[in-house]
Amino acid sequence: YKIHRNVRTGIWTVWFLSLFTTLFAGMSTIREYSSSHNYTTTSDFNIAANEIKIVMPEENLDHSFGFQLGNLFVDNDDQWAVRDVRFKIEKSKDALVHIEKRISSRGTDSKEAQKNSLFVTNEVQVVGSEIKISKFLLIPKDKKFRNQQIDYVIYIPEGKSIELDNNVKESMSDSGLFSYEQIYSEIENLRWTVTPKGLISDTWNDLFHHKKEISTGSYSKIIIEKGFDVIIKKAGKPNLSFEGNKKILEKIIHKNLEGTLTINAETDENLEGIRILIETPSLELIHLDGVRIAKIEGFIQDNLKLVSKGESDMNEDTNIEFFGNIKNMDISLDGRQVLTMIGTGEKIDLQITNGAGINSDKYIVKNVNFTGSNYNDSSMHVTESITCDNPNELSVHLIGNPKKVKL
Repeated sequence: YKIHRNVRTGIWTVWFLSLFTTLFAGMSTIREYSSSHNYTTTSDFNIAANEIKIVMPEENLDHSFGFQLGNLFVDNDDQWAVRDVRFKIEKSKDALVHIEKRISSRGTDSKEAQKNSLFVTNEVQVVGSEIKISKFLLIPKDKKFRNQQIDYVIYIPEGKSIELDNNVKESMSDSGLFSYEQIYSEIENLRWTVTPKGLISDTWNDLFHHKKEISTGSYSKIIIEKGFDVIIKKAGKPNLSFEGNKKILEKIIHKNLEGTLTINAETDENLEGIRILIETPSLELIHLDGVRIAKIEGFIQDNLKLVSKGESDMNEDTNIEFFGNIKNMDISLDGRQVLTMIGTGEKIDLQITNGAGINSDKYIVKNVNFTGSNYNDSSMHVTESITCDNPNELSVHLIGNPKKVKL
C-alpha cells in the first residue's frame, strides 16, 4: 500500500520522539544512580542467656501490610515496604553481642545518595535473648527508591548457642562462621554453639559427619566404584570405616568375597564429602572406578597393581596421590585423572589413555615400560631406561636422563 507522505512523516516523527523520550529517560535513570553512599552503625548488647535465637517474622502475611505487590514490594499505608534485608553471623571478639547495621543508597551525586539513605528504616528488636529482624526496609511513598539496602552483621560471642528460625534462611548470607550448607540444611531449629574452632552442632555432626565402623575380615584386593573420597593406608590389621552424610552412608554397599573388598552405593546422589577409610596389612590390587579423590600411603612391598578409571563428572578430574615404595608396579589409568607419586621403585609398567596424566618426578624408578594415547601433561623420574612405541614422539617430561628404547 502507498502511504501518504504526511502520514509517513508523522510516523517518523512519533518514532523519533519515542526514541528520544526512551533515551532521555534511560540517561536520567543512569544519572540518578551514578553515585553511591553507605554508612555503618553498631549497637552493643550484653545478653546473659547462653542461647540466642534469631527470628525474621513472615510479615508479608500480616493483613496490616495491606495490598501486596508480589513478595518484593508491599503497600504499607504511607510507606513502601521492600523485602530486601539481609544479614550474616560472625564471631564476636569479646563477650558482647554486636549488631552492625550497614545502609547503602544511590543518587545523582554523593550528597543526594547520602540524603536517600537517611529516610530508609528497618526494625530490629532485642528482647531478652531473642533478636528479631524485620524482612522489610521501609521507604516513604513520596521518596524515590534508589537501590536503598540494609545489611546486618550479628557478632555472637564464644560459648553462646545460636538457634535460627526457619524463616531467616532466605535472608541469611554465608560467612566465616556459617557455611551455605549449614544455613540451608533441611534440619529444622538447629542449635549451634560458637567455639574457638567455629560452630559445633551435635545434631548436624551426627547427620553430616556420621562415622560408621565396618567389620569385614581380611582382604588384599580393593575395588571401589562411585565418586567417593578414599584413603587406603598400611596398617597392622584390616579396618573399614565410612564418614559423611548419615542418610547416604546407609546406601553404601560393601562386600568381601574371598579377600576382594568391593564398595559401591545404591544412589545417584552427589557423594562429595563421603569419605572411606580402608586400612590393611597387605595389598595386591587397587581398582578405582570414578572416585573423586584417592590417597594411598605407607605400602613398602614387591608388587602392586593400580587400575583407575577417571571421574565421570566432566566438571572435575579424579585426583590420586600415592606415597610408598614398590619394587614392581603395574599402573593403568584411563579417563580424566591425575596420579601424583612420591617414593621409589625398580620397575613400572604404565598405561595412560583418554585424558589421564601422571606426575611422578618425586617417585624415583629405574625402568619404565610405557604405552599411552591421548594422555595429558605428564612427568616421570626414570634413572635407567623407558621403553615405548615411539621414543621420538614421547611427550612425557623425563627427569634422570634415561635411555629411550623402542618396544
